Amino acid sequence: MRIVELHYFSWVIEERAEYKERLRKQYIETLRDYDTLVSLGRKDYIEHPLTDDELLCYYKTLPTDDAFFAVYDKSEDDYVGTCRLMRPIDKSVEVGYMVFLNKRHTGYGKAILKEAIRYISEEINDIDYNTYDEMRATTFENNIASCKAFESNGFIKTKSKDGLATYVKKL
Repeated sequence: MRIVELHYFSWVIEERAEYKERLRKQYIETLRDYDTLVSLGRKDYIEHPLTDDELLCYYKTLPTDDAFFAVYDKSEDDYVGTCRLMRPIDKSVEVGYMVFLNKRHTGYGKAILKEAIRYISEEINDIDYNTYDEMRATTFENNIASCKAFESNGFIKTKSKDGLATYVKKL
């Protein structure tokens, strides 16, 4: 079973010189992949690709309430993907994740979600007066690996529309 840590993406890119180039390369390579762009609903990036710098600065454009992480596997001494926690107005938090191309189909999706659940349940809910009582996620129904990762972490499929599946997990 994979065990991962969430590190703030900005910290890795700006402060961890020994990992910066490796993370940068894997992140950009994954976001240049056709299947990745389709799964993220970003077909517009295929016709109008962003520059490497625009891709790397994505985290700077996020709402200040969102948290964007680089996902680190200590046993591999490598970054394996990203995770974004989005805080809506209600008492739920939305989770999104991406496993880097060279790490897919190896259990990292499940591990990232497990760590995101732990992070929200133990770290955020302990210090934030706005305690979150559920996590939400949306993925394409044909993204079987992602659907299985959600379900194996206790998410329940609540809605299916236009090829998208919505999952909810009570915390």
